[in-house]
Amino acid sequence: TTDWFAIWETTDAGKSFVSRVNGVSPVVPFCLAFDPNSAENIAYGLADLGLFVSNDGGRSYYPPIAKPGTPERRCEIVTACGNSLAYSTRTPGLLYVTGGKGAPVFRVSADAGRTWKAPAMRGLPSGMRNGGIAPYAVSVHPVTDDVWITMGGPVGCGRGGVYRSSDRGETWQWAGEGLPAGEKLFKNSEFGHGGGPEIFFSRDGSAAVAHARVAGKVFWFDATVGCWRSAEGLPANVRGTLVADGFTPGRFLVAGTPLRESTDGGRTWHVPAGLEKFAISSLAADAAAPGLFAAVGYAAIYVSRDGAKTFSLLPKAFETVPSSLGRTIYLDRGRLYFLTTGTGVWVREIQ
Repeated sequence: TTDWFAIWETTDAGKSFVSRVNGVSPVVPFCLAFDPNSAENIAYGLADLGLFVSNDGGRSYYPPIAKPGTPERRCEIVTACGNSLAYSTRTPGLLYVTGGKGAPVFRVSADAGRTWKAPAMRGLPSGMRNGGIAPYAVSVHPVTDDVWITMGGPVGCGRGGVYRSSDRGETWQWAGEGLPAGEKLFKNSEFGHGGGPEIFFSRDGSAAVAHARVAGKVFWFDATVGCWRSAEGLPANVRGTLVADGFTPGRFLVAGTPLRESTDGGRTWHVPAGLEKFAISSLAADAAAPGLFAAVGYAAIYVSRDGAKTFSLLPKAFETVPSSLGRTIYLDRGRLYFLTTGTGVWVREIQ
């Protein structure tokens, strides 16, 4: 028997088998993260295999190791991580990761993924790995450098919801005031609802939006009173990718049928003029290239160079990519990354 993606051949009625997947990447990607301070640093989270890191712009990747110079040893504390990744904007090389099978963990690296630390994590729920309460999505505030995580499980202080740390995960404070108590909003397992963050910030730190993917709900953070409030103008079940416009404070967009945007920090949402029939499942914004967006529709990829006001079809988008095996995309410095469900990540330069 094999896992999901393998082909074996027998020519002797099952007495022996030979692998026939040479040249096929059988990995299941969860998410990517790109260092805002260096194009050389990329983090890549996968199912089963955990985390891989590149410090040469994606030309090569390596699994984190226990000590520099000992590549034969996988680092036990990060082997299973890779469901959500986040670099700091303020501190070069500061990287966070969450993930893992059965017992999700949270780890921090101060050197772009070369070495890792397990913080004390004081203030998080005791026994947080049991009962569905677990840290599974991580984000970093672009101004304060605070790290935020969403916890699976029923919402409540000391239970599931949102927590915030100002000392790189050593101590945590409850930051889920205003979320519906007792509801299960956020991920607590590597399976389902995709990888990546669940809290999104404007680049200037003026606005924050939470996308509770398990419940399909969106909330905005009311900084004047320090609590979350439900967004208005969205359908009952929001499943499409949510992104922040890195060059327009307070502007967020979410994929769906059709695309919707908010220009007031996530409070209210509307369908942009001219895009009433634009149905997409995944959306990406380039944090380093003003106005550059990409979107995935039915067997098609679209590109926008005017801040997601208009989109044009990307020619030959699926000439080599298996279109039926993926829907999640990322953009970074003019590169489009297409995540499949079982054949790795494909990369294309956007001219």
